[in-house]
Amino acid sequence: MFSKTNDVSLFRSSSWGWTSVFGDGLQVKNALLHPFGVTLLLVSLGLAAAILLIESLEAARAWALVLAGIGIAGYVAGVVSVAITRPTPRTPEMRRLDSVRRMIKSKFEERKVSETRPYSPLTRTLGEAHTHLDRRIMPAVAELLEKQEQLARDLKSFEDGSMGSPDEERVERLKRMHARRAATIEECVQRASNAATTLIEMLQSDRSDTVAAEAEAWSSRILDTYRAIEMVMQGADDLDAESGDSEVPSRPSAEAGVTPEQIYDPLQQALRRLNPATNLIDCELADLLPCLIETRSERADSLPGEADGPPTPIERAQATRAAIVEAVETMRPGSHVSVSDPAAVHYAILQEQYVAGRPVAHIYMRLHIAESAYYRHRRSAITALAIELADMERRCRVSSGSHDA
Repeated sequence: MFSKTNDVSLFRSSSWGWTSVFGDGLQVKNALLHPFGVTLLLVSLGLAAAILLIESLEAARAWALVLAGIGIAGYVAGVVSVAITRPTPRTPEMRRLDSVRRMIKSKFEERKVSETRPYSPLTRTLGEAHTHLDRRIMPAVAELLEKQEQLARDLKSFEDGSMGSPDEERVERLKRMHARRAATIEECVQRASNAATTLIEMLQSDRSDTVAAEAEAWSSRILDTYRAIEMVMQGADDLDAESGDSEVPSRPSAEAGVTPEQIYDPLQQALRRLNPATNLIDCELADLLPCLIETRSERADSLPGEADGPPTPIERAQATRAAIVEAVETMRPGSHVSVSDPAAVHYAILQEQYVAGRPVAHIYMRLHIAESAYYRHRRSAITALAIELADMERRCRVSSGSHDA
């Protein structure tokens, strides 16, 4: 009866309190205000009123209540049908996320049946994770996908000339925005898939003494995913090199020619994929740091006297991670530096979030800083890391040049 709602209206969260009965609140609201249902109700009531008010239709007044009843019954049936039915998401990304959501919900329901209140920490975490996916992550990804589709249409219009011919630099900025959003969406879906496998491992584990802490960390990683998407949605994501907050200087890196500005955006993508190192295969950052990657590539499989060839993709990925970790370590403050000093905060953020993979919430609470301050410090920390990597590449090229001479 009713048309299919889009992914955004289907999954976006709201403050309605009917979720436990009907599902997402905005979905209920959409059902109540659906044009077809409202039209059906108004037409039936209008006809019933006309029969009652027009004298020439007095013989048909017995049908007035029937028409009104049919209209009200049809409207209520349509509202309930739309409110309790969740159509299949139309995009592959949303379908993958929905599969993870349904799996988590299924595990949660199974554990609820087998336990008595109060539920175990893992069961409570499953319930919170399902709610978080349903009301926050999936609506955010759906909205981001919708914006991404609109941006793709606009880019196509610019490229075929139907919207004029803007400066090439401006079009390139839009393309970079499109690429960053695509990377964020893919990373979110990948994290959700990883969360599903981690969940299965936890449920199969017999380490009852550690499963609660593991479940909490697992839930925090899901929350971090939402924050990353939210930053992209607000235009303040730290992947956006166009932002005025990036603080990336454009000074050249001497003989190397690579600048921190060139490194900044690929570096952030690499940091998000730092663990395990194989995630860095085909990493753009490796192309900007050829000397560092070449000198740090491990050739353990090479036989004595065997001519070395170029690094394999896995070796390049391992070398990229090694270069990043080495650069982070050069930023370690001395023992005389206060833990509240910006340099110490920057090192702690890079080391704990990216190298060690700890949850963001855990880090900013340990550092005793606000969440908003955490993200400002993180941008500054990555800026400093980009400068350090550019300098390392410059020194590597200078050193290699002197050896060749």
